Amino acid sequence: NEYGIRFMFNPNNLAVGNYTFDAESNENKVVVSKYNAELGYQEEFVSTSGTFNVTSVTEVPLANLTIFEGTFTVTATHPTTNEEVTITNGVFKTAHDF
Repeated sequence: NEYGIRFMFNPNNLAVGNYTFDAESNENKVVVSKYNAELGYQEEFVSTSGTFNVTSVTEVPLANLTIFEGTFTVTATHPTTNEEVTITNGVFKTAHDF
């Protein structure tokens, strides 16, 4: 895929709710990257604004996992080229060890 998406949050402090983020946010945000074929790696964009909505947190004790589900929007800008990417109506489901 040309673009990549990564979620930055502390699973120990994340609960059902709405979170907003901007370029200064360090956690509870969505990070967008784009593959640069010339350089051979993903370049990270600056997430300038967005929302991160956690709709469900489910603990699975037998598997030592917590499953987070929700939706997100993000606008991100490449730090050098100023290319802008906007993602709306994004959906996520991710599991983290506890």
